[in-house]
Amino acid sequence: MTISSVASLSASPAPRAGVLLAVVAGNLVGNLSLYVVPLLGGVICRRFHIADDMFGYLISMELAGMAVSPILLASLAAFATRPPRAAIAISGVLCILIGNAGMALIWSVPSLFALRLIAGLGEGMVLAVTYRVVVQAALGSRGFSIIQITNGFCLMAIYFAVPPLAGRFGDRGVFLAMAATVLALGPSILTFRGADRAPLKPGPSQRSGRGFSAPVLAFLLGWAVFQVSQNGMWAYVERIGTRAGFTLDDIGMGAVLSAVAYTAAPFLALLLGRKFGWLIPLAAACVLTGVCCVGMPYAVSLWVYLSEFVVFSFAMNLAMPYANAFAAELDPSGRVVTAMPGFFAAGSVAGPAVSGAVFSLFGSYELVGWIVGLTTMPAAGLMGYATFRARPQKVAN
Repeated sequence: MTISSVASLSASPAPRAGVLLAVVAGNLVGNLSLYVVPLLGGVICRRFHIADDMFGYLISMELAGMAVSPILLASLAAFATRPPRAAIAISGVLCILIGNAGMALIWSVPSLFALRLIAGLGEGMVLAVTYRVVVQAALGSRGFSIIQITNGFCLMAIYFAVPPLAGRFGDRGVFLAMAATVLALGPSILTFRGADRAPLKPGPSQRSGRGFSAPVLAFLLGWAVFQVSQNGMWAYVERIGTRAGFTLDDIGMGAVLSAVAYTAAPFLALLLGRKFGWLIPLAAACVLTGVCCVGMPYAVSLWVYLSEFVVFSFAMNLAMPYANAFAAELDPSGRVVTAMPGFFAAGSVAGPAVSGAVFSLFGSYELVGWIVGLTTMPAAGLMGYATFRARPQKVAN
């Protein structure tokens, strides 16, 4: 793909541009809580009088909801052949609104966990439908790259906006602002109604009947295992930096630089397209992640730590557009890519649990780095097996 192909996207017909805007909005709606809530740990813990480990369980509860709904939607026969996409997306938006706006009204810990679970279920629904629309609108790898670029810019804006907003209005003000954002973006998802009446052709991912083939299952499992590596280390990035003697300002600089790298990676994917196929970019992301996981606990200087922090984030967002675009080619009907957010969230839940268990047993950040770093090997193996064995149908990229 060249820069001219990027320009051609802007010259696409209005309906195509409208669908692109809708999927960008749907992706932001589905991910907003996961970007913002981790930044509110301190204020939420003080308001509800919960310990730090309980806040970790709260994040896991939301991710669990986000994992369940896409996998269920991908397995529903009715959704596989004639999906009521707008109805599912709007139901997801309503769940997210309840989960966020309700946070301004509650005080009890059980209500807190219930609302985050409801929000997670809604986020999974919106993301599942959003990814499927990218496939069915033939936006291909360009669509997924643009989604991730938008994510990067939104993440940088959130890093700058949320701390002062939380300092002035508390978590209630932030959650109400999130609900208002979702309410403003929600109507654009009505664009998803366009193909509700069109039955979809099953793809080669279906082994027989409605099951997935072995390569598809291997790819989905490999994608989940990759998230174990990414999120297992991400849970300890700040603590590793603090132990090494770096200040919170130093670590904050790393977060900002990592957000820049997070945005740059899908730009690279957008320009390269399929020049290097699927396997090389995914394998590169796995190798970079593994090296950073193993090396970060051994960082001997701030610049080494920051470099690994930045490369770590770059690897994550380099993998995202390629993984989703490959899932789209595996099955043009969209069932595989519908399940992708669910497996992403499942790995995101498992990662901190694995690293937390290793640290609790051995008290070693170095061992945590080795364990989660080495999990990139089976992740690369599973995804590599899928790219060799699958026979995807070609769609636009």
